[in-house]
Amino acid sequence: MYEQLIRFVIRRPIVTILTVGLVTALFAVQIPTIRVETDLDGFIPADDDAVINQDYMESVFGRQSLLLIVIRNTTDPDGIYNPHTLGRLAEIGGWLSTRNEFETALTSDLRSLATANDILADEDGLTVKPFMEFPPKTREDALAVKTALENNAIFYGTLASEDGLAALILVRESVQGKSDRPSTYFGVKDYLDQLQASGGDEKYFMGGLPVVQGVFEKYIPAEAVRMLPLVLILIGIFLFVAFRSVRGVLIPMAILFSTELWMLGFHAACDRPFYTISSILPVIIVAIAVADSIHLLARYYDAQLEFPAHGREYIVAYTMREMGGPILMTSITTAVGFLSMYTTRIPPLQDFGITISFGIMAALILTVVLIPAFLMLMPLRSKEYEADPTGVGSGPIHDFLTASTRWVLRAPRLTIFAFVALVVVTGAGIPFLSTNSALVKQFKSGHFLRDADAVVNRHFPGSSILDLVVWGEADGTIKEPEILRRIDRFQTEIETIPGVGDSFSIAEMIKRMNRMMHGDDPAFETIPDSKELVAQYLLLYSISADPGDFDDVVDYGYRHARVMVYLNNPGTHLAREVEGRARELSTKIFSALGPVPVQTILAGSAYQFGHTEHHVVRGQAGTLIVCLPIMLLLNWLMFRSRVMALMSILPVTISVIVIYGSMAYVGLTLEIANVMLGGMAIGIGVDFAIHYLFKYRLFRNRGLDHEEAVIATSTTAGRALLFNAIVLFAGFLVMLTARFNPQIKLGSLVAATVLICYVSTIYLFPVLLRSVPAKRFSV
Repeated sequence: MYEQLIRFVIRRPIVTILTVGLVTALFAVQIPTIRVETDLDGFIPADDDAVINQDYMESVFGRQSLLLIVIRNTTDPDGIYNPHTLGRLAEIGGWLSTRNEFETALTSDLRSLATANDILADEDGLTVKPFMEFPPKTREDALAVKTALENNAIFYGTLASEDGLAALILVRESVQGKSDRPSTYFGVKDYLDQLQASGGDEKYFMGGLPVVQGVFEKYIPAEAVRMLPLVLILIGIFLFVAFRSVRGVLIPMAILFSTELWMLGFHAACDRPFYTISSILPVIIVAIAVADSIHLLARYYDAQLEFPAHGREYIVAYTMREMGGPILMTSITTAVGFLSMYTTRIPPLQDFGITISFGIMAALILTVVLIPAFLMLMPLRSKEYEADPTGVGSGPIHDFLTASTRWVLRAPRLTIFAFVALVVVTGAGIPFLSTNSALVKQFKSGHFLRDADAVVNRHFPGSSILDLVVWGEADGTIKEPEILRRIDRFQTEIETIPGVGDSFSIAEMIKRMNRMMHGDDPAFETIPDSKELVAQYLLLYSISADPGDFDDVVDYGYRHARVMVYLNNPGTHLAREVEGRARELSTKIFSALGPVPVQTILAGSAYQFGHTEHHVVRGQAGTLIVCLPIMLLLNWLMFRSRVMALMSILPVTISVIVIYGSMAYVGLTLEIANVMLGGMAIGIGVDFAIHYLFKYRLFRNRGLDHEEAVIATSTTAGRALLFNAIVLFAGFLVMLTARFNPQIKLGSLVAATVLICYVSTIYLFPVLLRSVPAKRFSV
């Protein structure tokens, strides 16, 4: 079938090119329908408890997408407790209440010193009054706000920091705000920047999960558009230097352009969203897809020198016939490497693996049909190539590859010792490799979101929340004193864990009411003994204030209660630790309640981050466990030799050990994007071994002895592999210009992996193949 296809292309090149152009246009029209997805739920399987529990919690308590705004004043002697700063606080709250992008009807929707209520008591009973009904006019009025807050343990340290230097505003995102998050949150940022520019000692910080998602939504498409020209320019320059031919640049570029359109069109047609990591798809496919073009064109030019008496059709057919097997196998193995990401159960990585695997196979098809078609329409030789000093048998590249190969042949023991030492030393670091999938860590140091997160965690209980939801079968369950006491006990015990800044629940509000109704006696800051008394307190509160003040911690029928646990570190390691402890405590505290049984679940952003980390760890292991055996099988089917199949995965095995071990030594953690590393390393790296072993076997079958064969392989296939390695290395290093840390880390790690695979193949194989009998290479 392959022979028939090549014959058709050679005889009808124009028809082939026009057909490819039509198919490319059909893919291209799909691209505008691509949508961007930034919700945290998208990074976790739909059947995971973190998704199911979050959906349940939000069905009871409403959406939990909260914008955080921090006002900090470290210049004024009174910190934030001065008329100007508190006036700005009220001004921002007023501005937010006019914006349809936010829900602000209830105190639980827009919570700050300007909206929160203090619980007090007088001769008439329980009273509720705002901490700051109007912006203070004098220093004394501002300090009165401070005094009131310090006497209320519920909000002291949460709405205003205990050091008095920062105040916090939390506002709930509306459906309209979610529909266009970039406009929503960059609009807020512009407003805060204008306040900053208008003067004053205050500094403003903006954060929160919806802001992170809004920034992603704005930058993800822009990243692909920005990085793609850089990698194309680099590859174009390299192709011209390597082949000294205009066709050596234009033909691969035509294939790359078509591959991009096929891949992105396929992605859109399958209705797959663009995630954060999807922004590197166009960059990665360029670096990978150009490899087949390099190998085919290098062999095409070599064949002209080997067969000077033959015409264009013979040279093109010979090139495609000889290289058909290697490029087919390398494309399949690379696609399999990326498809192994499907084992991660992380939807963005699953979609990434499927899409780029399609792109790799599309590049194979386009390469196989377009290169012979274009070459049949061009003169056989180009003057540029005839003047190339790096052609077969001459030039500095040939001399370097020959000399370095001879050196390792003369020092086999030293060569093997060097590789073994490298693997042992770096591999020792793998057990110490840690994980961290916190979204805020995806931004570079100095980004306004990193700054905001640091400020929140420095001055307040924390920016990450683990939620415990408690509920019973009947309305009023949460009013039961025994339930409230156990909620209070859960809070007391969970707050002893290092990294937990504070917690908040309806139980704290009830305790405050009981204290106030007993003359502000601290001894009565407890849960009342009577359910009727609890109900009476709540009724008194509703008379003085809006009962909606509690909507974020208890539902209307008092069947559900929510305990918010604040974590002052966004890292997923802490999230997993606190999750485990919270699960133990909830089981111990709520499992036996006699006549009032309740159920509990965990939810919240910290719970989701922790589960993301779980899937990251499993994904890394699953990718390697699935991918390596498949690669071994595929290469055995190709070479029909167990020895060559085992050797084919040796360079990638070395590179994976070295890279993962080195990550531990330098303090890099496993995260969502890095899950791709194992599959990418295996899929891309095994190509070097396949091309080398295929060419080496070809030379051995022609009667060359081992040394002659490895020299010939290093200066032919090795030269093309060097070009391929340089292109891959440069292509992935372009990701160092990315806005997000995971892309930067992934780009540098894959570039290092490519280098290790190339060096391992070129310099370890000549030594190892020496001990393999010649009969192993017979076709």
